[in-house]
Amino acid sequence: MRKLAMLVSFAVGTLTLTTTSVLGADAPAGTKVYVSNSDSSSVGVIDANATQGGAKKEPRAAILRTVGSGSEPRGLAGTPDGAFIYVTNRFGSSIPGPGGPTTLPSVSVIETATDTSVGDIAVTGLEPYNLAITPDGTRVYVVCTGSSTVSVISRTTNAEVASIALPTASSPEGIAITADGAKVYVVGRQSNTVDVIATASNTVIAQGITVGSNPRDAAVSSDGTRVIVVGDGVPAIILTATDTRADTGLSGVGPQRDVAVAGNFAYVTNFSLDLPAPAKKTPRASGGSSGPSLDIYDLTDNSYAGSIAVSGVKPYGVALLPDGSTAYVSCQDSNEVRVIDLVAKTETGESVAVGNSPRGVALISPNAIDVPSYLLPRSLRLTLKEGAHDSMVTRGTFDDGGVSLDFTQPVTIDIGGFSRTFTLLATRTEYLSPKESGVALRVKPGVKGSSRGKFRLSLKNTELDQKVDPNAPLLIRLAASGAPAVRGRVKLTAGFFRIGKASGDILEPAFFPRRATVALADGANDVLALQGGFATSGVVPQTISSVKIGFGPTFTRTIAGRDFTSKAGAFTYVEKGDAGMQLTVKVDFRKDIVTINAKKIELGALTSPRIDIVFGNGSSPSVATNSVRLGVKGNRRYY
Repeated sequence: MRKLAMLVSFAVGTLTLTTTSVLGADAPAGTKVYVSNSDSSSVGVIDANATQGGAKKEPRAAILRTVGSGSEPRGLAGTPDGAFIYVTNRFGSSIPGPGGPTTLPSVSVIETATDTSVGDIAVTGLEPYNLAITPDGTRVYVVCTGSSTVSVISRTTNAEVASIALPTASSPEGIAITADGAKVYVVGRQSNTVDVIATASNTVIAQGITVGSNPRDAAVSSDGTRVIVVGDGVPAIILTATDTRADTGLSGVGPQRDVAVAGNFAYVTNFSLDLPAPAKKTPRASGGSSGPSLDIYDLTDNSYAGSIAVSGVKPYGVALLPDGSTAYVSCQDSNEVRVIDLVAKTETGESVAVGNSPRGVALISPNAIDVPSYLLPRSLRLTLKEGAHDSMVTRGTFDDGGVSLDFTQPVTIDIGGFSRTFTLLATRTEYLSPKESGVALRVKPGVKGSSRGKFRLSLKNTELDQKVDPNAPLLIRLAASGAPAVRGRVKLTAGFFRIGKASGDILEPAFFPRRATVALADGANDVLALQGGFATSGVVPQTISSVKIGFGPTFTRTIAGRDFTSKAGAFTYVEKGDAGMQLTVKVDFRKDIVTINAKKIELGALTSPRIDIVFGNGSSPSVATNSVRLGVKGNRRYY
């Protein structure tokens, strides 16, 4: 018996319920990619949405504009709020001074709202090469390869406030900062070592950690436990708890240049891959090959997980969509940015022409995420047997997004390569498929008068083998004629997904309410019980920053991460106030569940046709807003 991961999608209008492997997800509206054109002294700005076609078959020019920079721009980084891009100018720019403009080593600042340069910041180090911004957005750390120093820029004043001398003439090129902002890891290309700086004191607290030859870049794992360092030699893993190198058994794979992390995977650009097929199979491994590539490492066990061929010449920089579905890779010698679907493990065919010798790549995406609707399984189980005896059972919830769906129209069910069209029969409270051997669909919209609905799909004695990828992330989409797309994505574990049971992972949407009950009373005596799911991509952080919650126009809270207690991936906050007020918030990253219970609070009248439910999980700056319709019965509200 084999277990197979699958994904489910509905479309109504004709209603189409589709279960299929997902290609790279569309970039959130407003997402832009910035690339440093080193030999053109400019930064190219790419509209990430313009590179996403419906079926992704029609490449389209996507350059929005080009912004001037200093001489040989290299590293780029966006601020946590996405408002600014900071760019290193290796050979400086013209800086005003008392005696007139002078060419000095510098960092340029670009305002992303207008994509215009708002000024250059002089640094004392020579040849500023790369940079990183602290997660709280207050400081910029700049590695200067010509002086083996690290400049520290205050974002309050946009001026250098410290210069840190490294222990040796290491010619640093790479830099990474931990998620809590406590440590900076500096990669020395000439010394083949990594030094560690404590941001609290701006002093070196660990030095000379030996890594592979000619190391170029580093990135911190999503859970903050390790740093991956890449270059011409063997990729190295440094454990952040001890600042020591882990024994991984990895081998060198070619001249690697840049690394980015999403979920549990690290993605590394490689001028020319030189490695046989991977030792283990993973959802994103494509086998060994040669030539330019994007290499993949599984950071859960520090293993090589395969490579994706890149058509451009000398792939250098890489940036990822936050959900890990799509990569943008700069190609140094072919002057382009190529778009790679990380789920399908292939290029999309889209190439964006940029300036000469593109190197660094940075991506900014809006932190405010609007989730007007969704569809997600509560549970999914797929079983493959020999012959046409496969089966799948899935049940879950959806939100209609404020659109009245007509379920009496013909319904087409697509499950990978499997497709079936029929008409649902209306009962008093739900819609059922006609009795048919091996296929049963049940849909119940408007639960308790709310915009939430339920569905259940059962397939038996059906041929499903070879029609879906058994390990890939799965797209769940509900598309209705004249209505916005309703969708979600999940990752199964051994063919299973079950929310709240640590089996599988939610990838999209960022947040969705599963159910809510409200009891309204006079004064600040209202009661709220809410449970929702949120996307983790399988990552369990060690610490979190501020968590944001909101229910309707009146009740909102921002809770500092330090006020939560943590245990086994779950973070819990308890607040007790006057007159019996109590609030409990539990954010469980292992189960992808947030639970909010409150009493003796003020929620307002909640009379609007739709209200906003807001959640930011504290592991990223993103905050999701779901607009839902509540069911009403007396002084109670339901979802």
